[in-house]
Amino acid sequence: MEVFATYRDGAFWPDGRFDADLCQRKLKPGARVKMEVTRPRSGKHHRFLFGLIGKAFENLPEDLTEKFPTPERLRVWAEIRCGYCTAADFVCENDEEAARVARAVTWGDEYALATIRGNVVYAFRAKSIDYASLGQDDFNELFEKMASVLAKLLGVTVEELLSETQKDAA
Repeated sequence: MEVFATYRDGAFWPDGRFDADLCQRKLKPGARVKMEVTRPRSGKHHRFLFGLIGKAFENLPEDLTEKFPTPERLRVWAEIRCGYCTAADFVCENDEEAARVARAVTWGDEYALATIRGNVVYAFRAKSIDYASLGQDDFNELFEKMASVLAKLLGVTVEELLSETQKDAA
């Protein structure tokens, strides 16, 4: 059972009639429950991140447009640069095998990137940032890192990138 609650006057109170009714139906008065307190994600903040990515994509230097053909590809790269990904290393017999492995681990997966150094393939897959996968506090941390990575890529300050993105959002 999942309910939303507001903390006030030293206690948690169910939000809205639906959550209160659900608690009354499922719990007996005085019942002890285990709670995991998380802050729900802000839709506005989530959309702002995608606005930030869009603004960065619009202002990519021409020499990076081939590397980042879509805003989604830029997002995946930025998430991986921030460490918000899974990673695996593959030691291959030779450089040719490494090239084949790199193609195989990224084939058809728009969230995967691979780099090759000699005969070693470093494969990365961006994690999901959907609402169920990432709480607000972790999202805030990722947002700050991504803003920094994207600003550095563009050669601007984080403040400049945020300001330009906010202008578009207004």
